[in-house]
Amino acid sequence: ELGGAAASAMRAHGVVDGSVTFRQPSWRVARVARLSGTADAATRAAIITQVKRHPGIADAVWVQR
Repeated sequence: ELGGAAASAMRAHGVVDGSVTFRQPSWRVARVARLSGTADAATRAAIITQVKRHPGIADAVWVQR
């Protein structure tokens, strides 16, 4: 479910080569989404904001792969 929410957010913003992985720090209940794909800074910020609204996702960051 969490991966689907992140993937939907990326598709909605036109990122077709996006991917998402999650890590769960031992001290957090929720996961951190690690997003990647071809997008400009404004699009990345919009996607991160949208993904962070989803229950169970504590934070989201964009990483270069």
